[in-house]
Amino acid sequence: MSFDELRPPFFWGSSIFNIPVVPAPDQDGITIKELGIGVSRRMHNGYLRIDVIDRVFQITLKWSALPSDLYDALRSCYDLYGGTPTDLGLPDGRTFKVMCSLNAWSESLFWVGGITPVWDVTIEFEETRG
Repeated sequence: MSFDELRPPFFWGSSIFNIPVVPAPDQDGITIKELGIGVSRRMHNGYLRIDVIDRVFQITLKWSALPSDLYDALRSCYDLYGGTPTDLGLPDGRTFKVMCSLNAWSESLFWVGGITPVWDVTIEFEETRG
C-alpha cells in the first residue's frame, strides 16, 4: 500500500467529493497561518498593550496546472460553498470549519502548446467558530 493510499482524502463541504472530482491541492501548496483576534494600543508610558480575544487559522490552498474539467469542478465547489461555513479536510487528516475569505479566489491562465488552457488557482479560507 502506498503513502497516497493511506493519506486521508481532501474534502470541502458536507461530504467527500468523488463526483465531480475536486483535486487535492498541491502537496507543497498548503499554508496555515494563525491569526490573533484582538486589539492593540499604545499606553501613556509608550508600552504596547495587546488584548488577544481568540485565535483562528487562515488556510491558503494552491492548485497548479488544472485542466478545464478540474478547474470547472473546483470553481463549482467554490461557488457552492465559498460563502457558507463548511468543513475542510486536509490531506494530513486535520479538519477545519471554514468560510472563504473576502476576495478569496485567485487564478492565472496559461496555455500549453498554445492551444490547451490550464489554470493555477489559489483559494484562501478563514476558520469560523461555532
